Amino acid sequence: MLQSNHPRVVVLGMMSRTPVPGVIWQTMHYLLGFQRLGCEVFYVEDHGMTPTAFFDDSHDDGWESAAGFVDSIMRQFGLGGRWAYHAEHGGGRHFGMSPAELSSLYGSSALLLKSPRATRPRPEHTAGGRLVMVETDPVELGTQLAAGDPVAIEYAKAHSAFFTFAENLGGRMRLPFTPGFDFLPTRQPVGPRLGTRSTSPRDRCSRPSATGDSCTGRFRSTNEVYH
Repeated sequence: MLQSNHPRVVVLGMMSRTPVPGVIWQTMHYLLGFQRLGCEVFYVEDHGMTPTAFFDDSHDDGWESAAGFVDSIMRQFGLGGRWAYHAEHGGGRHFGMSPAELSSLYGSSALLLKSPRATRPRPEHTAGGRLVMVETDPVELGTQLAAGDPVAIEYAKAHSAFFTFAENLGGRMRLPFTPGFDFLPTRQPVGPRLGTRSTSPRDRCSRPSATGDSCTGRFRSTNEVYH
């Protein structure tokens, strides 16, 4: 594995699970942003989800194709060799890095950054208190926490810090999150000189970037409706 004296940052994502331009765009801006801040950056898919977009039929090795897709994206942005893919349900195989290399990466990183849907926290992610959540699809998790949902609370406890894209337009940022989970407002990093690139080896991956109910969903908490 590459060695340097710069702090290591791991972005845990799911580009192959949701291979649409918006997800790729969002992920790469975090990686390149941290790199421009002087960090040594790595991308890891360790989410345990099946990359269904890469299975044409039952004979496809979709996990290998998904790993190849991740490799092609990373190479386009000069980050070849700085990724790993763990195919939990694809025979437990590892692509990009060996299990030992991935474990070493986790242990030597200063920060592991993830969105709520990207990765289920594992012990190797939470060790050392370096796992940070960026709630890119607000405000569903926050309202679940406010309602005292035990599953949501246990999930959130695995993280050491919390950020959210949610904003109180026209007012101070005050959302009804459960005490003890302080979500700080943040926004998507954008590199103004990051040009548009072709990001998909398959036409079907070039679908609209918006996904998920949170794009149009409503969430209710303490008699308030959040859009």
